[in-house]
Amino acid sequence: MMPGGIKFKHLMLVFLFTQISLQAQNGVYTFERGLKKLNKGSYQGAIKDFTEAISYNKKYYEAYYYRGLAKIILKDLNGALDDIGMAITINPVFTPAYLKRAELTEVKDRNSALNDYSRVIELNDTCTAAYFRRGVIYYMQGEKHKALNDINKVTILNAKVPGIFYLRGVLYKEMGRQEEALEDFSRAIALEPERKIGRAHV
Repeated sequence: MMPGGIKFKHLMLVFLFTQISLQAQNGVYTFERGLKKLNKGSYQGAIKDFTEAISYNKKYYEAYYYRGLAKIILKDLNGALDDIGMAITINPVFTPAYLKRAELTEVKDRNSALNDYSRVIELNDTCTAAYFRRGVIYYMQGEKHKALNDINKVTILNAKVPGIFYLRGVLYKEMGRQEEALEDFSRAIALEPERKIGRAHV
């Protein structure tokens, strides 16, 4: 038999671990309930559930992220940025949060968006969305060679999106590379012949 003091400490440890386990289970349950509400369009209800999940686990980065998504839909952009930023702070390798934050900031703060897209590419060098959006920002800033490098990467990763070839065609045309521009406009047309994209340049 265990001495009384040791037995009491053992029982307390079991109790504490049980409480922690129950809290974790409750957090997962309310998080999943929040996801269902989010998918059904009950955004305020989803936010309430994600907040409850966070109360059970302060490092529940997925709950912060999805609460941020719900806030975006409700036009609470500052609140969304706070939540998505918290998700990144808790889990610095969670790429969806970087992508979403970049989308939210690229109009008003292109440099921050560039940093986030670059971080995504560091973590996942096959993320076409990050290359494409970063390339668009470079293009808007007049950095055409950097833009072209990113768009080239997208065409390697996904050669079936007509808009990519159209954008690269525009870049080639502005850089005086007419033959390559025409080739890309033709590719865009071939991939989506029912649309007018690229036809004005051929």
